[in-house]
Amino acid sequence: QSGGGSRLFIDGRRVVDRWTGSAGSWEMGTIELSGLREVRLDLQQLAGPAKMSISWAASCPPGLWLLDFYAKPEFKDFQGSTCLHRGQDWALDANWGGAAPPLVGQSTAFSVRASGTFTFEDSTVRFLDQSSGPSSVQLDKDEILPVGTADGVRQSVFQTVTKGSHVVSATWTHLEGLPGLKVDWEKEPEC
Repeated sequence: QSGGGSRLFIDGRRVVDRWTGSAGSWEMGTIELSGLREVRLDLQQLAGPAKMSISWAASCPPGLWLLDFYAKPEFKDFQGSTCLHRGQDWALDANWGGAAPPLVGQSTAFSVRASGTFTFEDSTVRFLDQSSGPSSVQLDKDEILPVGTADGVRQSVFQTVTKGSHVVSATWTHLEGLPGLKVDWEKEPEC
C-alpha cells in the first residue's frame, strides 16, 4: 500500500507492479519462497505526505498444516514457519521424539500456532486434541476445544460442520518434558 505507486521485488523478480493509479489501495502478489530473500520496494509519491506499508504472510496449500514457531511461551519471539504434511493423512501429529522442533532450537519452553484449510462434508465431526502442554483448537476462528492444561490428556468435542472448506487451527505451549501435539478429527459414526 502506498500514497502514489509502488513496485515490489523479491530477489530481483517483480512481484507487484502498480506504478500509477494505486494511491491508498492494497496491491497483492503471490510468490513461493523459502529461506532468506532480498526484498526491495520502489515507492513513487506524487503529492502530500509519503506513506507506505508492506506486509506478507506464510501460507500452505489446502490440506497442509502451517506451523508458526515461537522460541518462548505465550507466542513471543517468532522464529519462522513451515508446512507440515504426513502422507495423505490430514491429522496433525507434531512429535520430534524429545528433540527440539525445527526453527526453535530448544525442546522446552516454546509455543506453536498451527492452521490449515481442509474440506469437509455436511456432517457431525468429532475433533480431538492431545498435547504435552496447554493447547486449544479452533474451527473457523471459533474455539471448539478450550485451552486444556493436563499433559497428555485427550480432549474431544462433536461439532456440526457444513460442506466446504474450513480453517482448523490449534495453539500449543510446551513447557517441559517430551514435546508433542496431535489434532485430528473423524466423522461421527452413523448408527
